[in-house]
Amino acid sequence: MILNRAGREFAHWAYVADVTITSVEVYLAGAWRTATVTATDISVLVSGPDTTGFVPDGTVTLPLGVTRALVRFPDNPELPVRDGGTITVTD
Repeated sequence: MILNRAGREFAHWAYVADVTITSVEVYLAGAWRTATVTATDISVLVSGPDTTGFVPDGTVTLPLGVTRALVRFPDNPELPVRDGGTITVTD
């Protein structure tokens, strides 16, 4: 995903649940963040460092450059942490 430094949008990870997952966390900007999960999708609202205007609670502000995301399922420890790819915040 590529995000402008003043942008804000949802980062999505495709996921097809084999079991009922009620809790998903994404590691971004130095901390585990609670993600929104549906039967086929995991998402977190991210913004660049120069985003202005209303920023909803739970939005993760990312620095310029490349951020690698990790995804984990804390209520099902048998499912390992997954690589969530990268989010690049650009000028």
